[in-house]
Amino acid sequence: MISVRDAFSSVTTTTMTLYKFLDGYWDEENQWQSEGYADPVTISGTPIPIGERQTGTHGENLTPDLTGERVPASMKFTSRVPLDLNDVITYGGINYKMSRKGNFAAAGYYTNVGITISTFNGGEINV
Repeated sequence: MISVRDAFSSVTTTTMTLYKFLDGYWDEENQWQSEGYADPVTISGTPIPIGERQTGTHGENLTPDLTGERVPASMKFTSRVPLDLNDVITYGGINYKMSRKGNFAAAGYYTNVGITISTFNGGEINV
């Protein structure tokens, strides 16, 4: 497989804030610690809007479906940093929760698709 590590230069990438999802765990005193998010880390990557320009469903917009519900906008993130499901990336002041992932580690990068999440507040999800 061809390596595309050189494609991630300052011309094609931007900085984003990553909040890694932490599963619940037992601490040293045998007390259960609930799930949450790690401290924010700045990473570089390439955000790519998902959708079709001709129909106006690309970038940052919400489109209604047939039932009247609003569908959240989504963005594809390509980075050399591995991302997992439920991780949150903040880009352009908008929070995206990772809902799909692709592993192209052999080529030197990872891809994820994130959907907008409005209840995320700097490491905590407000319900």
